[in-house]
Amino acid sequence: MRLSLRFLLPLALVLAGLAYAVIPLVDTLTLKWFMRDLELRSQLIAGMMEAPLTDLLASESKAKLSVYFHRIIKDERLFAIGFCDSNNQLTHKTEIFPDSISCAGPTGVNAGQTILVRLKQGPVHVSTVGIEANDRPLGRLILLHDMSWVERRSNDTRWYLFYLFAIIGVVTSLVTVLVAHLSWRGWVAGVRGMLRGEGLAALRGDT
Repeated sequence: MRLSLRFLLPLALVLAGLAYAVIPLVDTLTLKWFMRDLELRSQLIAGMMEAPLTDLLASESKAKLSVYFHRIIKDERLFAIGFCDSNNQLTHKTEIFPDSISCAGPTGVNAGQTILVRLKQGPVHVSTVGIEANDRPLGRLILLHDMSWVERRSNDTRWYLFYLFAIIGVVTSLVTVLVAHLSWRGWVAGVRGMLRGEGLAALRGDT
Protein backbone atom coordinates (compact mmCIF):
# COMPACT_ATOMS: atom_id res chain seq x y z
CA MET A 1 0.00 0.00 0.00
CA ARG A 2 2.79 2.42 0.87
CA LEU A 3 4.54 1.60 -2.40
CA SER A 4 1.32 2.35 -4.33
CA LEU A 5 0.92 5.67 -2.53
CA ARG A 6 4.43 6.66 -3.61
CA PHE A 7 3.21 6.42 -7.20
CA LEU A 8 -0.32 7.75 -6.70
CA LEU A 9 0.37 10.90 -4.68
CA PRO A 10 2.75 12.49 -7.26
CA LEU A 11 0.37 11.45 -10.04
CA ALA A 12 -2.59 13.04 -8.26
CA LEU A 13 -0.62 16.25 -7.70
CA VAL A 14 0.41 16.41 -11.37
CA LEU A 15 -3.17 15.86 -12.59
CA ALA A 16 -4.51 18.45 -10.14
CA GLY A 17 -1.92 20.94 -11.39
CA LEU A 18 -2.82 20.25 -15.01
CA ALA A 19 -6.52 20.66 -14.29
CA TYR A 20 -5.85 23.92 -12.44
CA ALA A 21 -3.92 25.27 -15.44
CA VAL A 22 -5.98 23.83 -18.30
CA ILE A 23 -9.57 24.51 -17.16
CA PRO A 24 -9.20 28.35 -16.94
CA LEU A 25 -7.34 28.35 -20.27
CA VAL A 26 -10.10 26.37 -21.99
CA ASP A 27 -12.69 28.66 -20.39
CA THR A 28 -10.93 31.75 -21.78
CA LEU A 29 -10.57 30.24 -25.26
CA THR A 30 -14.24 29.19 -25.26
CA LEU A 31 -15.32 32.73 -24.36
CA LYS A 32 -13.17 34.16 -27.17
CA TRP A 33 -14.69 31.73 -29.68
CA PHE A 34 -18.23 32.66 -28.62
CA MET A 35 -17.39 36.37 -28.76
CA ARG A 36 -16.02 35.95 -32.28
CA ASP A 37 -19.13 34.06 -33.37
CA LEU A 38 -21.39 36.78 -31.95
CA GLU A 39 -19.38 39.46 -33.75
CA LEU A 40 -19.89 37.64 -37.07
CA ARG A 41 -23.55 37.12 -36.22
CA SER A 42 -23.98 40.83 -35.51
CA GLN A 43 -22.42 41.69 -38.86
CA LEU A 44 -24.82 39.35 -40.64
CA ILE A 45 -27.86 40.74 -38.81
CA ALA A 46 -26.80 44.34 -39.51
CA GLY A 47 -26.25 43.50 -43.19
CA MET A 48 -29.72 41.99 -43.38
CA MET A 49 -31.25 45.02 -41.63
CA GLU A 50 -29.41 47.76 -43.52
CA ALA A 51 -31.70 48.10 -46.57
CA PRO A 52 -35.06 47.96 -44.69
CA LEU A 53 -33.66 50.18 -41.94
CA THR A 54 -32.52 52.80 -44.47
CA ASP A 55 -36.02 52.94 -45.96
CA LEU A 56 -37.67 53.22 -42.53
CA LEU A 57 -35.30 55.98 -41.47
CA ALA A 58 -36.09 57.87 -44.66
CA SER A 59 -39.83 57.55 -43.98
CA GLU A 60 -39.30 58.88 -40.43
CA SER A 61 -41.94 56.48 -39.14
CA LYS A 62 -41.05 55.66 -35.55
CA ALA A 63 -43.99 53.29 -35.22
CA LYS A 64 -42.91 51.18 -38.20
CA LEU A 65 -39.31 51.25 -37.05
CA SER A 66 -40.34 50.09 -33.57
CA VAL A 67 -42.36 47.21 -35.05
CA TYR A 68 -39.39 46.25 -37.22
CA PHE A 69 -36.98 46.24 -34.28
CA HIS A 70 -39.33 44.12 -32.17
CA ARG A 71 -39.70 41.65 -35.01
CA ILE A 72 -35.93 41.30 -35.21
CA ILE A 73 -35.44 40.71 -31.47
CA LYS A 74 -37.73 37.68 -31.58
CA ASP A 75 -34.44 35.90 -32.10
CA GLU A 76 -33.86 34.03 -28.83
CA ARG A 77 -30.30 35.31 -28.42
CA LEU A 78 -30.78 38.91 -29.54
CA PHE A 79 -31.46 40.88 -26.35
CA ALA A 80 -32.07 44.44 -27.57
CA ILE A 81 -31.49 46.86 -30.47
CA GLY A 82 -30.73 50.56 -30.54
CA PHE A 83 -29.90 53.08 -33.25
CA CYS A 84 -27.61 56.08 -32.89
CA ASP A 85 -27.91 58.80 -35.52
CA SER A 86 -25.02 60.78 -36.99
CA ASN A 87 -25.28 63.24 -34.06
CA ASN A 88 -24.65 60.48 -31.50
CA GLN A 89 -28.24 60.54 -30.32
CA LEU A 90 -30.06 57.32 -29.41
CA THR A 91 -33.12 57.96 -31.56
CA HIS A 92 -34.60 54.45 -31.68
CA LYS A 93 -34.44 51.48 -29.33
CA THR A 94 -36.39 48.50 -28.11
CA GLU A 95 -38.16 48.58 -24.75
CA ILE A 96 -35.57 46.58 -22.82
CA PHE A 97 -32.58 48.47 -24.20
CA PRO A 98 -30.46 49.25 -21.09
CA ASP A 99 -30.01 52.88 -20.04
CA SER A 100 -26.39 52.13 -19.10
CA ILE A 101 -25.43 51.96 -22.80
CA SER A 102 -25.41 55.19 -24.76
CA CYS A 103 -24.15 56.59 -28.05
CA ALA A 104 -21.55 58.97 -26.63
CA GLY A 105 -19.66 59.67 -23.44
CA PRO A 106 -18.07 57.17 -21.05
CA THR A 107 -20.75 54.56 -21.76
CA GLY A 108 -20.78 55.17 -25.50
CA VAL A 109 -19.91 52.45 -28.01
CA ASN A 110 -18.18 53.42 -31.23
CA ALA A 111 -18.88 51.93 -34.63
CA GLY A 112 -17.16 48.60 -35.14
CA GLN A 113 -16.57 48.21 -31.40
CA THR A 114 -17.61 45.14 -29.42
CA ILE A 115 -17.71 44.94 -25.64
CA LEU A 116 -19.01 42.62 -22.94
CA VAL A 117 -21.31 44.30 -20.41
CA ARG A 118 -22.76 42.75 -17.27
CA LEU A 119 -26.31 43.89 -16.54
CA LYS A 120 -28.81 42.87 -13.85
CA GLN A 121 -30.22 40.33 -16.31
CA GLY A 122 -26.76 38.89 -16.87
CA PRO A 123 -23.86 39.43 -19.30
CA VAL A 124 -24.61 40.81 -22.77
CA HIS A 125 -22.45 41.16 -25.87
CA VAL A 126 -22.64 44.67 -27.35
CA SER A 127 -21.73 45.16 -31.01
CA THR A 128 -22.06 48.28 -33.17
CA VAL A 129 -22.25 48.39 -36.95
CA GLY A 130 -22.28 51.53 -39.09
CA ILE A 131 -25.27 52.09 -41.40
CA GLU A 132 -24.85 53.94 -44.68
CA ALA A 133 -27.06 55.01 -47.58
CA ASN A 134 -25.52 56.08 -50.89
CA ASP A 135 -22.10 56.24 -49.21
CA ARG A 136 -23.50 58.65 -46.63
CA PRO A 137 -23.30 57.56 -42.96
CA LEU A 138 -26.72 57.54 -41.30
CA GLY A 139 -25.59 56.32 -37.91
CA ARG A 140 -24.81 53.05 -36.24
CA LEU A 141 -26.80 50.07 -35.11
CA ILE A 142 -26.25 48.70 -31.59
CA LEU A 143 -26.98 44.99 -31.19
CA LEU A 144 -27.09 43.33 -27.78
CA HIS A 145 -26.85 39.54 -27.55
CA ASP A 146 -27.68 37.58 -24.42
CA MET A 147 -24.55 35.85 -23.07
CA SER A 148 -26.13 33.81 -20.30
CA TRP A 149 -26.12 30.71 -22.52
CA VAL A 150 -22.35 31.15 -22.94
CA GLU A 151 -21.89 31.07 -19.17
CA ARG A 152 -23.99 27.92 -18.97
CA ARG A 153 -21.94 26.23 -21.68
CA SER A 154 -18.68 27.35 -20.07
CA ASN A 155 -19.85 25.90 -16.77
CA ASP A 156 -20.75 22.63 -18.53
CA THR A 157 -17.33 22.60 -20.19
CA ARG A 158 -15.59 23.04 -16.84
CA TRP A 159 -17.49 20.10 -15.38
CA TYR A 160 -16.73 17.95 -18.46
CA LEU A 161 -13.02 18.70 -18.07
CA PHE A 162 -13.20 17.99 -14.35
CA TYR A 163 -14.83 14.61 -15.00
CA LEU A 164 -12.30 13.91 -17.77
CA PHE A 165 -9.33 14.53 -15.48
CA ALA A 166 -11.01 12.49 -12.73
CA ILE A 167 -11.51 9.54 -15.10
CA ILE A 168 -7.93 9.84 -16.40
CA GLY A 169 -6.70 9.93 -12.79
CA VAL A 170 -8.69 6.84 -11.79
CA VAL A 171 -7.67 4.83 -14.86
CA THR A 172 -4.02 5.85 -14.58
CA SER A 173 -4.04 5.07 -10.85
CA LEU A 174 -5.47 1.60 -11.44
CA VAL A 175 -2.90 0.88 -14.15
CA THR A 176 -0.08 2.22 -11.95
CA VAL A 177 -1.18 0.15 -8.95
CA LEU A 178 -1.54 -2.97 -11.13
CA VAL A 179 1.91 -2.54 -12.70
CA ALA A 180 3.48 -1.80 -9.29
CA HIS A 181 1.77 -4.84 -7.78
CA LEU A 182 2.89 -7.15 -10.59
CA SER A 183 6.43 -5.74 -10.44
CA TRP A 184 6.51 -6.18 -6.67
CA ARG A 185 5.26 -9.75 -6.92
CA GLY A 186 7.88 -10.52 -9.57
CA TRP A 187 10.63 -8.99 -7.48
CA VAL A 188 9.50 -10.84 -4.34
CA ALA A 189 9.30 -14.14 -6.27
CA GLY A 190 12.83 -13.57 -7.60
CA VAL A 191 14.19 -12.84 -4.14
CA ARG A 192 12.50 -15.92 -2.70
CA GLY A 193 13.95 -18.02 -5.50
CA MET A 194 17.43 -16.68 -4.76
CA LEU A 195 16.99 -17.43 -1.05
CA ARG A 196 15.92 -21.00 -1.86
CA GLY A 197 19.00 -21.39 -4.04
CA GLU A 198 17.07 -21.68 -7.31
CA GLY A 199 19.28 -19.11 -8.96
CA LEU A 200 22.47 -20.81 -7.85
CA ALA A 201 21.15 -24.15 -9.02
CA ALA A 202 20.44 -22.76 -12.43
CA LEU A 203 23.93 -21.32 -12.65
CA ARG A 204 25.51 -24.66 -11.66
CA GLY A 205 23.43 -26.44 -14.25
CA ASP A 206 24.69 -24.07 -16.93
CA THR A 207 28.27 -24.71 -16.00
